[in-house]
Amino acid sequence: MANAKTLNYSDLSVAVGGVSRHDGAEIRKQLSILGMQNIQIDHEIESARHSVEKKEPDLFLCSMSKFGNEARTLFQSIRNQEVGHNPFVVMISMAGRMSESDVALNINSGTDDLLVGSFVRDRFVNRLNELAWNRRKFVALTNYVGPTRRNSARDGRAFAPEFEVPNPVRSIGTGIARKFLREEIAEAVKTLNIHKFGSDIALIRELVEEIVPDYKTGYINDDFKRRIGMLHDVVEDLRLGATRIDNGDLISLCELTGSIVAEIKARPIPPNLRHIQVMPKLVVGFETALASAREKTGSA
Repeated sequence: MANAKTLNYSDLSVAVGGVSRHDGAEIRKQLSILGMQNIQIDHEIESARHSVEKKEPDLFLCSMSKFGNEARTLFQSIRNQEVGHNPFVVMISMAGRMSESDVALNINSGTDDLLVGSFVRDRFVNRLNELAWNRRKFVALTNYVGPTRRNSARDGRAFAPEFEVPNPVRSIGTGIARKFLREEIAEAVKTLNIHKFGSDIALIRELVEEIVPDYKTGYINDDFKRRIGMLHDVVEDLRLGATRIDNGDLISLCELTGSIVAEIKARPIPPNLRHIQVMPKLVVGFETALASAREKTGSA
């Protein structure tokens, strides 16, 4: 095993996406000088998506210069377990120049770091070493999964539980067997799911508590419609996550809640007394199912 203060890059699996042929060749050259051998270069985002799914890299570098929106969507999909099986890939955004709004969008994609300017090997190594030894803890919210950003203005971020996640760059770079890394990732995914479910269910409770009084009195305005739309989206997000881990209790609750929300959206007036009575009970059901899932996984 490598010395605790050094990293051996030779066994790292690396994917690079969204780069031109010229930039891709130069980045491959610079990474090879660092000892990296397993490097996949993709010039289009769709091929990069395929590489992440099949290659399951430890490190993913992606250019935002040409495919900004597509690249950010890919980052979000990786963190949300929609692409590949490792939501803890170390991910770095690259761009020649970024506005403040672009920086914010990239941070919100779940990236670990931003490299602005041309690819400079020494600067990249410094950033990679920092990520290896001092990677931020993660948070899992309804609309964000990724490194915590305590200084950001994201609603609820200050109250979101932080948790340690696997660090493929450090593990492989210090000689940890890939078998053990895969086992660590599988366990950490369970913790991630519980945190994500907790955030979704907390938002469901908040929305139901806001929606039911207005629904009961027939006070239907644009804000009510917005909140019903949000409730629909978060219930669907929770259903997808529950389906991924085959949690029947949560799936059933999501399907029932989804049908009620759809009925309210379609005909908010007059209010359905049954919906008014059932929705708070569904919230309790979600929280009970979450407590059970936490107990089964041993998650806090």
